[in-house]
Amino acid sequence: MSHLRDVLERLKNAGLTANVNKCVFAATRIKILGHIVDNGRICPDDEKVKVIENWKPPKKQNSAKDIFGHAEFLAIHPKLRRNCSTTDTAPLTTLLARNKPDKLIWTDTEQRAFDLLKTALVSKPILRPVDMSKDFHLFCDASLTVLGCALMQYDGEANH
Repeated sequence: MSHLRDVLERLKNAGLTANVNKCVFAATRIKILGHIVDNGRICPDDEKVKVIENWKPPKKQNSAKDIFGHAEFLAIHPKLRRNCSTTDTAPLTTLLARNKPDKLIWTDTEQRAFDLLKTALVSKPILRPVDMSKDFHLFCDASLTVLGCALMQYDGEANH
């Protein structure tokens, strides 16, 4: 309880308040930032997984860029890299070339790559709280309009 008092006191000293209706205390399972934290394990929120599972094949380049940008950021996770290589998704990335028409030509090849990508994205990685005794790895990706970064630790299962 002393930690809770300390946090609330610091909020008060900073002129901030906590909305009691949005606070959760002494819980073993919470939903936060698109993830479920349950007894020290962190998994994707099933609602977010359903959104990816229900993705429809894109019809235009802008839709494809949105989907592939989301997937590309998630692909920095070692488990996803093992489940889905850049060779597997190459038919999708070629659709984004500047010389390609805005309306996408979708064949069985693109559909197979799209299905593989969705499967890789919804497979649940096992995430754990930070271990301060282990090394950290920073992964970054950027374009002219977007920046994405992830700070990660390996648990010994991933090759790096």
